[in-house]
Amino acid sequence: MTYQSLLCHVSPTRERNRHLECAAALADEMSAHVIGLGAEMIPPLALSSGGAYIGAGEWITALQSQIETNLVSSRKAFDEITGARDCEWRQAFCDPRTAIIATARAADLILVRRQEVTDTYSELDPSQLLIGAGRPVLLCPPEMSSLPPGPALVAWKETRESRRAVLDALPLLRRAAGVLVVEASPNADLAPERARLADVCAFLERHGVRAGSDVIRREGSSSQALIARAKTYGADLIVAGAYGRTRLSEWVFGGVTRALLAQEQRFVLFSH
Repeated sequence: MTYQSLLCHVSPTRERNRHLECAAALADEMSAHVIGLGAEMIPPLALSSGGAYIGAGEWITALQSQIETNLVSSRKAFDEITGARDCEWRQAFCDPRTAIIATARAADLILVRRQEVTDTYSELDPSQLLIGAGRPVLLCPPEMSSLPPGPALVAWKETRESRRAVLDALPLLRRAAGVLVVEASPNADLAPERARLADVCAFLERHGVRAGSDVIRREGSSSQALIARAKTYGADLIVAGAYGRTRLSEWVFGGVTRALLAQEQRFVLFSH
C-alpha cells in the first residue's frame, strides 16, 4: 500500500504553500500524482452589500476579477513548486472546503497547512476537512517543507477512527525511523490496554512496520499526556483518529483532536 495521489489546496501566496512542498517531496518518494486545487468564492455578504456604494454589476465584476487574479497566482505557485512532476491543476469558483471535499474522490491523502483562518471563502480551515473529506488528512506545520523520516507516534483509542487512522497511515509508518503505539488511560489495571496495543503492533508488523507500545497512566487530560509522550519520543509524526460532533451546524472536536489541531511542532495524520 502506498499513496498514489496527493491533494492540496493552493494559496496565491507562496509562503502559505509549504504543505504543497511537503506533497512534492512525498510524491518524489512514492511516485505519486499531485493534484493542486485553487478555489475561492465571492462572500455572500459582499454580494448583498456591495451595490450600496457602486453599481451592483461593477461590484461583482471587481470581486470576480480579483478571484481570477488570485487563481492565476495560485496556479503559478503550484507550477513553481511541482515543476516537472506528475501533477495536474484544478480550480473552482466556490469555497475551498467544498472544492477539496468534492475533489477528495480523486486522492489518497489530503495535505493541509496548519494556519489560523479568518476567511473561509478564500482560505482552507484544516478542521473543516477532518469529518467530511472521507480521506486521511495530513496536517503540516506552517514552517516545514517536508516530512522527516523520523519517529512516529500512534495515539491509540479503542474506536473505529483509530483503526482507520492506523490503516490510512501505513505508507508513512513504513518510512518512519520508529513507531510507538500509545494509549493514555486513567485505569489502575492496564492489562486490557496492553492487550489492545499488542494487537495493534502485531497488525503493523504483518504490514511491514515494527512498532513498540506504551500505556500511559494519565492523571490530567489525554491530550497533554499524548503530546508530552510524543515530545519525549522525538516524534515527527502523530497518527490519530479525528473525533467530533455537530453543534448548531458546526463541528465541535474532542480534546485530543482539538489539541493536535492547535499544535504546530509536528505533522499529524487524522482519519475519521
